[in-house]
Amino acid sequence: NVILNFVSVDTASSNVVHLDWILHQSNPVKGNELVLNKRSGGASGWQTVAALPAASGVFRDEVDFTIEPINEYYLSMTNYCDEPRTTSIHNNMYLTATADTISGSISFSWNHYFGWNHGVDHYELWRKADSEPGLRYLETTSAFENSYSADLAADAFHHTYVVRAVEEGGVSESWSNILSMDFKHSVTIPNIITPNGDEFNQYFHITKIELY
Repeated sequence: NVILNFVSVDTASSNVVHLDWILHQSNPVKGNELVLNKRSGGASGWQTVAALPAASGVFRDEVDFTIEPINEYYLSMTNYCDEPRTTSIHNNMYLTATADTISGSISFSWNHYFGWNHGVDHYELWRKADSEPGLRYLETTSAFENSYSADLAADAFHHTYVVRAVEEGGVSESWSNILSMDFKHSVTIPNIITPNGDEFNQYFHITKIELY
């Protein structure tokens, strides 16, 4: 009777989780009301978030990701035959990362997205670097992977990352929280060069000058 299409973090406002659903009117909802249920951080119990008009189709849940990084949701209802119905359980993705400032490598990880009937087709990592106008596609990982590492730190001072999950055989998508990282890139100016063919100090080169 009701299908929860996706749960997705707002890429413009990272404390907002969007829920989207579709209602099949062949068997109407008793009282024209859906109940939104939520469970945070792997807790055993579910909480009722809101009673929603069945036909509204969307809901915004404000979340403090520093307290509740991963949240699960489902919708429940009763039809006019007094039969209870529930959607599948969906969860948001929470992206984290660690950086090696010596090598310039950044290692990303996120929890898998669950809820779609046929699962996830693939994940995508997107990035905004410094003053770029918006997020740009960076890399794809398979549906079985939830981590990625690459030498990215030296590309910019301020990095913003987000992960996108794409539904297998469908049109839905889910975005993770926004992850921001800042790096200091000190320049090194050589005070001597020795172009003697020994592979050291052959050229006058100022490191990372291209970032300034």
